[in-house]
Amino acid sequence: MTLGKKMRLIRIEHDLTQRQLAEKMSVGQVHVSQIELSRTFPTEMYIKLFCYVFEIPKDYLLEGVDNYVAAG
Repeated sequence: MTLGKKMRLIRIEHDLTQRQLAEKMSVGQVHVSQIELSRTFPTEMYIKLFCYVFEIPKDYLLEGVDNYVAAG
């Protein structure tokens, strides 16, 4: 599974839209979409913030993820 797909599944499990997540993270909805579609890789800061918003450890997020690469 890609990191973007796992992030999407976590977002949906928490009943948030892309727009709602973007607002919580102070990023654009398009950015959330691009990450979920694996068109861009999340930065390390994005990953940390994502984990903070959903109160999950980074290890849980990355578990089962193929080819994890954080951008800049």
